[in-house]
Amino acid sequence: MAQKQKEVARVKLNDTSDLVAAIINNEKLDLRIYVNTNSYSGPTKRGVRFYLFDGIWPQFKKLIEKVDNWTLAFLTNDGRELLVFKHALRFIEKVKGK
Repeated sequence: MAQKQKEVARVKLNDTSDLVAAIINNEKLDLRIYVNTNSYSGPTKRGVRFYLFDGIWPQFKKLIEKVDNWTLAFLTNDGRELLVFKHALRFIEKVKGK
């Protein structure tokens, strides 16, 4: 069975790669690097996927808030990686609220 995937945020990291946040089957958050080169276009193995409804969500949200409050100035690409997390957080809060 094919997985239903909805992209919720994308941040350009450089000329050939983006960080993409997607919801999979309305139950998982996937944060993954996508590349677009002459030899390959699509997702890479560089990323993380976890279930939204297994109790990890509040811990993950706290982790992102700590990163935002403490290390934003030290992130590469002027904090753009964190921006995609924030967009994903807002979208998932809406999904969970339904």
